[in-house]
Amino acid sequence: MTPEEELIWVAGFFDGEGNISILRQFWFIAHHRGKNPIYGLNVAISNTNYDSILLVSKIFGGRIYPQGQKRIVFVWKPGTWRETNTLFNLSLLNN
Repeated sequence: MTPEEELIWVAGFFDGEGNISILRQFWFIAHHRGKNPIYGLNVAISNTNYDSILLVSKIFGGRIYPQGQKRIVFVWKPGTWRETNTLFNLSLLNN
């Protein structure tokens, strides 16, 4: 597959198996009396086909985790230079 065909395939795969969520985590800061929330974008795809999840991970640079006995999940948290660059390249395909 060409890189453009891979992205088209991933788009369809994500449409069926993926989700986007905003995660809220609390971090305790010693000089504050309470907890301060930190929000982050979480993009995930869950499936039983390891090769499909591995291809998505190679394209986007995320991590793969086991999810139960048969399923695996790919998790991508944008924020590093590589992920930002990937988002930029994807936006260029739309123009």
